[in-house]
Amino acid sequence: MKMNGKTLYYHYNAHGDVVALTDEASKVVAEYAYDAWGNVLKSEATTAEAKTNPYGYAGYTYDKEIEQYYLMARYYDPEQGVFTAIDPDPGDEDDPQTMNGYNYANNNPVMMFDPDGNWAWLIPVVIGAGKIVYKFRKPIAKYGKKGAKWVGKTAKKAWGKVPKVQKIGRIKASGDKGKGYWGIRYSKKKNGKKTYKSWEFHTPHNGHGWHLQRNNYSKHNGKWRRSSKGTKRITLKKAKDRRSKKK
Repeated sequence: MKMNGKTLYYHYNAHGDVVALTDEASKVVAEYAYDAWGNVLKSEATTAEAKTNPYGYAGYTYDKEIEQYYLMARYYDPEQGVFTAIDPDPGDEDDPQTMNGYNYANNNPVMMFDPDGNWAWLIPVVIGAGKIVYKFRKPIAKYGKKGAKWVGKTAKKAWGKVPKVQKIGRIKASGDKGKGYWGIRYSKKKNGKKTYKSWEFHTPHNGHGWHLQRNNYSKHNGKWRRSSKGTKRITLKKAKDRRSKKK
């Protein structure tokens, strides 16, 4: 955030909440804390610039006057844990929770977030970290319905019980060129055997456009190998291949 010629840097937790701001000297100039539904438990800023910060819980814009969050499609009231207006989207008959016009994040704010007030996303599957929330907030929100419905039908089932997170950030196999794609790699045990999977947000390549993808990995001698089997993906928006460009 830039203001009055000064630059402040946002710091997030794994839920995507803004928990601190630092200045150009890495000094903490603001600290924040919230409960599971987004009620502000702590908001301390030491500079005039930091006091103007509009972002908070899950990276949403916070209106201090009415103590509600603006999620583009409508306002969310953290005290009540509901939206103040009915959902403009009727929801999905295959997922009854989405047909409640007022509930927030399918009544599961710990594991879900709603980037635009229309569709809840499973946090560990789609974003994994606040940095990813911030970086891809616009495309996630714009194509949220399509992606969230797919997540609801495939990712939630695949996720099951909370697994062990191996990495949050750019994911790739050992030896792959480039920086990899933003996402989360996790492990689960099935029949006594550990398996590794990832959920990644991909820029356009191989004709898939912007897409979400789940990959299977194996680990041998400290190196990650990606399997060509079991890959699942959904294209959110068709676009020209960007693989040759910086991701």
